[in-house]
Amino acid sequence: DRLNAVVTALLDYAKPLTPRREALALADLLAAVEPLVRAALGPKGGQFEATAEPPGEAPALRGDPDLLAKLVYGLALNAAQAIDAGGRIELRLRRRGGDVELLVRDDGPGVAPEHAARLFEPFFTTKATGTGLGLATAARIAEAHGGALELVPGGGLGPDGRGGCFCVRIPEAA
Repeated sequence: DRLNAVVTALLDYAKPLTPRREALALADLLAAVEPLVRAALGPKGGQFEATAEPPGEAPALRGDPDLLAKLVYGLALNAAQAIDAGGRIELRLRRRGGDVELLVRDDGPGVAPEHAARLFEPFFTTKATGTGLGLATAARIAEAHGGALELVPGGGLGPDGRGGCFCVRIPEAA
């Protein structure tokens, strides 16, 4: 099963990305991903919150709902795996200039400085059972939509910004 998962992830990563461009309400995307994130939290019993900034005004864009759901779920799953029991995860949508930003934040241990430069490289992982394709795939999805994925040092939910914080930026016109 593990070998099958690795091969499937590799084949998915190797496929060219040609995202569909359809109107997408990001609040709907978060609502679709939320039950999956809560299930991933499972026995940890962590707290999960999805918000839009300003409240009640989730931005919309043109993009591929399946690819963007995969991106959001992958980042949230990484956060769920990183936090301790009772930890916190937050997904926040906001507009910044002509971009839509999605922040995925947690109060886990964060990313070690020596790993930060390699996070988006294919096959780089710090997990015993990881393929090292999750963040690389997420970055490709953001780029295929004309955007980018980046680590935000010090942007986590823990004391003094401890924890993970990833920001997906996609142009609103995408």
